[in-house]
This record gives sequence, structure tokens and C-alpha cells, in this order.
Amino acid sequence: MTFVFCLVFHWAIITYSVKGSATFTVTKTASTSNDNLVWGKYDDGSMEVFSVDDDFWRIHFRSNDVFGQFEEGKKYTVFYSGVRWGLPSYYKNVLKIEKGSEIQVK
Repeated sequence: MTFVFCLVFHWAIITYSVKGSATFTVTKTASTSNDNLVWGKYDDGSMEVFSVDDDFWRIHFRSNDVFGQFEEGKKYTVFYSGVRWGLPSYYKNVLKIEKGSEIQVK
């Protein structure tokens, strides 16, 4: 039980302390019962998956509004928190789309 508590506490600290921004073109979006996922392609051709979920630590509870703004084929600059952790399938979590950053990519 202590191990689980330490793991959750550690993840909460990482999620709260790591934040950044990224600019990518949306190639796919998907909504499951657990996650809203956005696949992004960077200008260098690399890909990354982001989640768009509520974040208790940042008092962010409008993830569906943010997720609904994404359109495939458009380029966005987003602000996110957290890190990609493969073992439990955690993704960087998009908190906000920079206003006016949507660009149609041909």
C-alpha cells in the first residue's frame, strides 16, 4: 500500500511540476471512455500522442471543450503538463490551445 501511495504522490509531483508547449499538426483524434487522445506530427516528421484530460492538480476541468477544438490537418500550439510514461500509458496532457495558432496545413 505504501508503494502505491508513493507512486501516486510521485506522479502527482511530476505532473504538476513539468509543463511546456509544443507545436504540431493533428493527424488523428480519438475519444475513449478513459481518454481524449490527439496524435500530433512535428515539422521534423516525428509523432507524439497527447491526452486532453481534466487535471485536478491544476484545477482544469474543461478538457472536453479543449478536445473539441482540435481538427485533423490543422497545426496548433498547445500548452501541456506532465510527461510521457509508457508503462502505465500516461501522456503529456494538453491544458490549453494558444489562441490564433490554428493553421490549415496542405
